[in-house]
Amino acid sequence: MSADPHHEPVTRATRQRAAILSVLQHSAHYRSAGQLYAILYDRGESISRATVYRALQFFVATGSLKVLHTADGETRYRWCDRAGRHLHLICRQCGRAEEIAGQALDDTATDAAQRLGFSDVSPTAEVFGNCSACPTKTETNDLSAQGHRRPTPRSKHVLKS
Repeated sequence: MSADPHHEPVTRATRQRAAILSVLQHSAHYRSAGQLYAILYDRGESISRATVYRALQFFVATGSLKVLHTADGETRYRWCDRAGRHLHLICRQCGRAEEIAGQALDDTATDAAQRLGFSDVSPTAEVFGNCSACPTKTETNDLSAQGHRRPTPRSKHVLKS
C-alpha cells in the first residue's frame, strides 16, 4: 500500500506487463531488468526502463517472481508458477534454473525452524552448479562466487549463503 491513502498502486493489466511476463514465462534463466528491457526493445516493444522496473516490483510484490541478488548489486528475476515447495537448481554461468522436488530438504528446514521457535516458515533453497551447456567454472560470471544472496519472498531480511 502506498503512503498516500488516496493513491492506490496500479494493479491493472497492461500491454507492457503482459510483454514482460511473456519473456519471463518463456525463459529458463534469471533475467535482469536491463536484459528484459533489451529483449523487449529488440522485439520492437514500446516500453521504458522505468516501466520494466515498476512492473518487476509489482510482480515481486504479488509473489509471481523469484528474485536472485548478486554481490555486484544486480537483481535478476524468474517466473515461478510451480505450486508447492520445491528447489531451484541454478547454473552458476548462465543463470539457467530448473525446478526440482525437494520434500526431504523442505521437511528438514521446517523441523529445524520449529525446534528453533520460528513459525509461518516458507522453506526455499537454491542449489548451484554448472549446466551441461556451459563451460567449467569461471570467476567472471559465477553467481555463487559473487556472494549470492536472496531475500525470502515475504521478508525484507537478506540471507547470505
